[in-house]
Amino acid sequence: MSNYYDKHTLSESSQWRDIVSSAHAVRVLRDKVGEIGRRYFEPGRKIRWVDVGCGLGAASEAASYLGYAYTGIDSSSKHVTECRRRYPGSSFNCDDWLSHQGEYEIATFISSLHHFPDWHAALEKAYSVVVKGGIILVDHEPNRLYSKLFRFYSVYVRRVDPELVGSVEIHWFNKPSILPEDLPLGETEYHCDFFPFLGRLGIRTNKPFPGRFLEAYRKILIK
Repeated sequence: MSNYYDKHTLSESSQWRDIVSSAHAVRVLRDKVGEIGRRYFEPGRKIRWVDVGCGLGAASEAASYLGYAYTGIDSSSKHVTECRRRYPGSSFNCDDWLSHQGEYEIATFISSLHHFPDWHAALEKAYSVVVKGGIILVDHEPNRLYSKLFRFYSVYVRRVDPELVGSVEIHWFNKPSILPEDLPLGETEYHCDFFPFLGRLGIRTNKPFPGRFLEAYRKILIK
């Protein structure tokens, strides 16, 4: 993952690197993680949040607003350097997640779990670093419908930019995405929160059938 992103300029990579980048997306994440903090932890508890695959670090704005201790983990040294420049009040590490040491109340994978060659191992690592009763939030796109639709687009990608084939960003072209039922038991919400324009309509559902037609889902897992 690091070699792939490090070879692009920041302006190029930011076009597809972060689904949490706009002010609207940061507010959505802030509200969701804030709700998790209030729902699962006693008032006054210090919340430590590790954001796995933090990209260009915009999620740290949500953490700052909530008063959470934020740690961003990413394998791109270029992006981590930029995160530290943009958000000097937060902690960012260019680190191998599977060997990371720490203890947290909340761990998030915001469109990042699929980037790992073995996403099961990445998820197991999250379970090992969150405290008992801690929360893992997987916010993932695309779902099964989008995965099938974008497979047609892969023909174009192979011809115009063959270097993308087999990369971390081609997951939805070549194989089905990680589906909610692939993950451990937890609460699932389907949404379009990070999709331009549609996101502001707040279209969400907990029901799988209509949810398949939305852009993404998030799932809350409790340790």
